[in-house]
Amino acid sequence: MSVAEALVKETRELGDLSDLQVAPDLATLLSILTHACQPRFAVEVGTFTGLSSLAIAEALPEGGRLLCCDPSARYTAMARRYWHMAGVEDRVELVVAPAEETLSQLDEQVDFAFIDILQPRAVYDLLLPRLAPHGLIAVDNMTYKACDRGFVDYVKADEAVESVLLPLGGGLVLIRKRRDEDTTSWVEITE
Repeated sequence: MSVAEALVKETRELGDLSDLQVAPDLATLLSILTHACQPRFAVEVGTFTGLSSLAIAEALPEGGRLLCCDPSARYTAMARRYWHMAGVEDRVELVVAPAEETLSQLDEQVDFAFIDILQPRAVYDLLLPRLAPHGLIAVDNMTYKACDRGFVDYVKADEAVESVLLPLGGGLVLIRKRRDEDTTSWVEITE
């Protein structure tokens, strides 16, 4: 059994709370995106038990770092164990505090960010100005009823970014800063 499979199994033992874990196919996509972006510095907001951060950390290039922001010491303790088991704990910094506090102090460019919280707007607004020109932000949960439904419209209306909504996980929005020559503003892929 792989480290990721063991993490999924242990998280399922949490019962209904296990729904907070990203789907394994979304973890795979995060790994693919991380490989493609080759981030020197990545950020995750909403770590829970660590499946998404494990996927990102394993795919980081040599010297790449991942900052994880989550207010729960209880569930991120499981994440720490699995980062250690996978041998990636040296690539991951976990800050157990509200993400807004941590990100407002951030003074370096972000190459890749994954936001996995139900109310992402404040975090997104802090990350977007720090996003590298080639950077990418992925936001999960956009099709969940409990999420900030206005966030999708907020991103769609921003002419400074290009975005796409994918029917994966809880509805994943990929966002990047628009270059001057870009003309597409919003694409929605449906099944």
